[in-house]
Amino acid sequence: MSNGDDDDDDDDGAGNGNGNGNGNSQDVYVDLSGVVTALQHVFGQLQEISWSDLGSVLWDGDVIQIQDVDAHAENVSITLTAGGGITWWKSVEVHDRTNALRAAAWTQDSHTSSSLAVPNSVAAESVLLLMKAKFLGSHTGAYVIRDLRSKAGHNLTLNWMRDH
Repeated sequence: MSNGDDDDDDDDGAGNGNGNGNGNSQDVYVDLSGVVTALQHVFGQLQEISWSDLGSVLWDGDVIQIQDVDAHAENVSITLTAGGGITWWKSVEVHDRTNALRAAAWTQDSHTSSSLAVPNSVAAESVLLLMKAKFLGSHTGAYVIRDLRSKAGHNLTLNWMRDH
């Protein structure tokens, strides 16, 4: 299990590995700041977080735990689960560098687990948006993780344990 603190996990988007899962490596830089800015414009108080923030109390009082297995796969697989007592809508979405929605998984009420997968090549140029229902059930972006490329080939489980 990893906490996301890989050697090539830096904030500028540069790192090693082309995300194709075949073991070849090359320097990759994808500027995703435009996507983050666009999402922040749509969702207002969207907070940018890193993988290492998961498991801690986040700015809106949420706790989201991560289980991270490097499966050396050709896809990033993400399963979203809702912890006990979490019934309001939650979602994870993968947005590419054009801000197009590439994949989504959600939970609500008795639907407590949902999964998505995207090819490593898509993950290398994408962000992960974590959303939740807020006032009057409005689906609202809460958190964004810019560095999805570092999870190429991983199987991730995000368990939303606390919601405020």
